[in-house]
Amino acid sequence: AVLSGEQSVGELREVFEVAKGMSMKERLALKLMYHRFLPTSELRPYICSIPPVVDTPLMWSDEKLKSHYKDWSEMQVRAKSAKMYLLQEYNKYMPLLFAKFPKLFTASTHTFSVWLWAMQAVKSRNWAVNRESEPAVSTAMVPFVDMINHDMGLRGAARTNLDGSKFTILAWKNYSKGDEVFTSYGDDCNHYYRLSYGFEIPGNTHPCLRVNASKSWKDKEDALLWHWATSGIGSNSVLPSKGAISATSFGGGKR
Repeated sequence: AVLSGEQSVGELREVFEVAKGMSMKERLALKLMYHRFLPTSELRPYICSIPPVVDTPLMWSDEKLKSHYKDWSEMQVRAKSAKMYLLQEYNKYMPLLFAKFPKLFTASTHTFSVWLWAMQAVKSRNWAVNRESEPAVSTAMVPFVDMINHDMGLRGAARTNLDGSKFTILAWKNYSKGDEVFTSYGDDCNHYYRLSYGFEIPGNTHPCLRVNASKSWKDKEDALLWHWATSGIGSNSVLPSKGAISATSFGGGKR
């Protein structure tokens, strides 16, 4: 079964009408949380195949950051910024859902830690897909397909389509029987790969581009929203000070 970020049918339909401000990725994360604790879910085998912990700096202690990075404070800021945004989104929607749908979501079960797990799983496994109906572009999680590995420098590796529950990948190169199929998560630096996907590539020379932005924001929430939109769960912004911000920005990637 394909898990898509579009509006749902059944008992989750009313949930997303209440939480209508959620992005597609946030809706995917909420669906993961819902199915994770639903014993009769048809997606249970897939949910159980997702690692219970996604090993990214979002879950690391300062001690682990110090032992892994020479300049550990930079990654600390990125991780804390992303985590702050995720907490903000959790607090925006989940208390409302706990109150309105107590049979579906409870504070004791659907905790912030579970939300972190779900959002990291979505970030590291979702596919942007073309659809034959509206919306023309969506996002989805697909069992088995989300195990395709990253190949540095591979661009235009595949085009994806989603028609109902049918998910199709059209490769842009020839493969022989027995070949491993790769895709590209984007040509990025190791800080981005580690924060977004939980891995690093030895010998990766792609720089983390430093942007000394002169852009001003109305408030902290506006700044976090902007960096989330540009960086996804790999949000790596330095929080704003008096309306201005110094940020590290990345491009590309399997979003």
